Amino acid sequence: MHQTDGVVTVGAAEVPLDWRVIAQVGDASPPAPSRTAAPVRPRRVATRRVLVVVAAVACVATGFLLWPRIRQWVSAASTGARTVASAPTPVTPVRGRVIAPPSDTVRVPEPVNPPDSAEAAQFAVEIVATNTVAGANSWIRERGARLPGVTVSPVVIGAASTRWQKVLAGAWRERAGADSLLTVLRDDGVLRPGAGLVVRVPLALVLESGVPRADANARVAALAARGVRAYALLQDDGSVRLFAGAFETAAAAVPLDAELRAAGFTPQLAYRTGRMF
Repeated sequence: MHQTDGVVTVGAAEVPLDWRVIAQVGDASPPAPSRTAAPVRPRRVATRRVLVVVAAVACVATGFLLWPRIRQWVSAASTGARTVASAPTPVTPVRGRVIAPPSDTVRVPEPVNPPDSAEAAQFAVEIVATNTVAGANSWIRERGARLPGVTVSPVVIGAASTRWQKVLAGAWRERAGADSLLTVLRDDGVLRPGAGLVVRVPLALVLESGVPRADANARVAALAARGVRAYALLQDDGSVRLFAGAFETAAAAVPLDAELRAAGFTPQLAYRTGRMF
């Protein structure tokens, strides 16, 4: 100290107050670790690597599971611009008329005289069935011109909806009258043995009501000239009703009802009342 006229301190060495300090050297101990640059520990590094690997595996698995949905989204997005919703087919007007779609609904008429069902002339003789109107009319001209209450009823038969024309005759409240006519037709050779049968047909289509008895035959002939096989039944009040066809059910009357309306008639379904004369 005497040679240097002072002391040189090292680090945090204690020096008496009366000593002169001419120099100071830094602390010889290792520097304190920095708070901002913490040493990397091997265990923490391993943990981080494991987390990274787990996250990567989770992403791959999620992508694998969602890939079908992603493909649908991509496909929908690529074709969405070309997809056009189909609009309902408009009804096409033709010369001022509107053509409506065809309807499968069939109008089945209701009898206009339900109270007369108990007194209906329900029995008749089914003579023959042909597949054409011309054939039915031809049979009537050749063999059935004198048959009482003869008429033609179109019916639809079979899965192929084949239309047949049934020739029927007579109108009786009791079956005995129909059985008697059938026997006579077979005996006279109009029908071969075993042909024909008695049927229950309580319904018919009324074309005219209140016709005077004296005019009935002329009215029937006029209708025949128009292609309608009508027949007259005398009512209890002395007037005549003109009927067309004879049917077991209301649904069976639909074909003839449609034909008559197309020809300009306004038929009404009714229970057959009255008697032949």
